[in-house]
Amino acid sequence: STQSTWGNCFGRKFQLMLVGRLGSRSATSFSLRGSNFLKRLCSTVAAGCGSCGSTPRHQPLSDRQEYWLKSQVQQFSASDQFESASTAPSSWYTEELFHRLDKEAIFDNAWLHVGNVFDVAKPNQYFSGTFLNEPYLVVRDEEGILRAFYNVCSHHAMHLVGGLQGGQASGIAEDGSLTCPYHGWMYRTDGKLTKATKLKNVKNFRTKDNGLKPIAVDTVGPFVFINFGGAQVPLADFAAGLIPSLAKSGAIDDDLVFVKRSAYDMDCNWKVYVDNYCDGGYHIPHAHKGLDADIDMRSYTVELSPPRLSTQYVHGTPSGERLPGRVSGAASYAHMYPNFMANRYGAWLDTNTVVPLGPEKCKVIFEWFVSKKHLNDQEFLKQSFEMTHITQEEDILLCAGVQRGLRSRAYHTGRFASTETAMHLFHQQLHKAYSKFLRL
Repeated sequence: STQSTWGNCFGRKFQLMLVGRLGSRSATSFSLRGSNFLKRLCSTVAAGCGSCGSTPRHQPLSDRQEYWLKSQVQQFSASDQFESASTAPSSWYTEELFHRLDKEAIFDNAWLHVGNVFDVAKPNQYFSGTFLNEPYLVVRDEEGILRAFYNVCSHHAMHLVGGLQGGQASGIAEDGSLTCPYHGWMYRTDGKLTKATKLKNVKNFRTKDNGLKPIAVDTVGPFVFINFGGAQVPLADFAAGLIPSLAKSGAIDDDLVFVKRSAYDMDCNWKVYVDNYCDGGYHIPHAHKGLDADIDMRSYTVELSPPRLSTQYVHGTPSGERLPGRVSGAASYAHMYPNFMANRYGAWLDTNTVVPLGPEKCKVIFEWFVSKKHLNDQEFLKQSFEMTHITQEEDILLCAGVQRGLRSRAYHTGRFASTETAMHLFHQQLHKAYSKFLRL
């Protein structure tokens, strides 16, 4: 069977050890004689060890699981012409095994959008986050080089930045050092270990082997991407065409300034959100009445740039626009496989990054950039954000409704409408990734 590596299970072992010593309460909620500090500390150490949901990442697929996954993947025919093709089966969106498969077959080797260059513009500036239980840290080092690391201390897996989740979290000091809040190990922003106490008699310990573990990082335009798999394909090739496709509706240049970030929790699989984005505007007249008033749906077109990019174009309707200048001219909506979407229209550039949280849960992170001439126009900004929020709230309801339907015995696969060529390309790429991993 396919021996997929589901990861280091030390986090689970740590939790089980604590449960064995302290009783049935989980390691993330026990109270160790009422000590809130230790409660947060142990929760963070366990989280930093790389466990993947309830299943250790190193556990291989059983023969039965592999057989079932293969049977479900083969139900989608990637070679069918678009006019004859059916959509991916519902199991791809609802089952825990596909959530695990997504991590290993898709996200572990893809370039993943995690932020923007404005957050790391100067030396020692950084941001951190977690993607499918992999904690990461992106930092501009003292020499101005952009770097990324696993946000995990090499000693006992403690999160370095934001480690105590409400306690005294560690960050980057003015001298460019990162200090682990657990045992005081110290690192430079280039990842090198510079201080580790009480190791005098420890054999075969080499400082150079115990620095922070690096992650591939690169930028395209103002966007920062990381790649957990070591970047077998350079970002310049992976994201080829992204910036030019967006620039058809407005330049991607220094005139754009980052202004806001928001996140929305979704009751759907991450692929449902991407499908919704890639339907060629099919749902807009029916579900987004406000947005529909701002654009001319008769001008809507879809351009495919295989294997990873699709872009939807539409003209604005300045005479009927709710907020003059918000859309106007033309709009470009680009999806870059697997989970990154960027939208260029009027004075705006915004991004939607969908992050899987489970088989039927995800989070969508929005980032907004605006032209400098509108930077101090608070009313324009406020109304624009409100309009985007309304559209997103409508999509939340749509995607949740689709997810409920996908669980029904009445639905297995569907058909593509004539506008949904970008969705078809997305399904083909999913099938390609699944097939490669499962050796079909």
